[in-house]
Amino acid sequence: MIDSLYNEVTSYDRFIDYQIQIIDKDGNDHFAKDLVSFDKWINVWQSYPNIKVEGLDDRNYHTQLEFDRRINSNHMFVNNIGGFSFKKHKDDTNVYLHVVKGKKFVHMNDKIITVSEGQGIHIPKGTYHKVDSEKDTWALSMGYYE
Repeated sequence: MIDSLYNEVTSYDRFIDYQIQIIDKDGNDHFAKDLVSFDKWINVWQSYPNIKVEGLDDRNYHTQLEFDRRINSNHMFVNNIGGFSFKKHKDDTNVYLHVVKGKKFVHMNDKIITVSEGQGIHIPKGTYHKVDSEKDTWALSMGYYE
């Protein structure tokens, strides 16, 4: 699966369609297309701290994970250098966060839950959380219906 996800990060179509974002060290999102050309993106994407690829709902990655819920969104997060991916927030949908490679630490309900490669965690709709990652961690974040 990691090869397929790598292809998503380097996809020309996703780049052009504003589906690839860079999350800076302050947790702010920027469209990769607004910052660099696609040719440069291919050479420098691994130097950005965090990358988010949206719109993976058109793929069936969740079926490879035996995730049997009906999804309403599917994003990928790549943390290249380790550290937090985004600011503390809550989602308006239930989320299943699955680590494909590496390790994540989910801060939720006054606890820190370690999610290792091949594992996932359900984050209920409306629950405040933030996530830290080890270097070179790849994860799928799937919003789903009850």
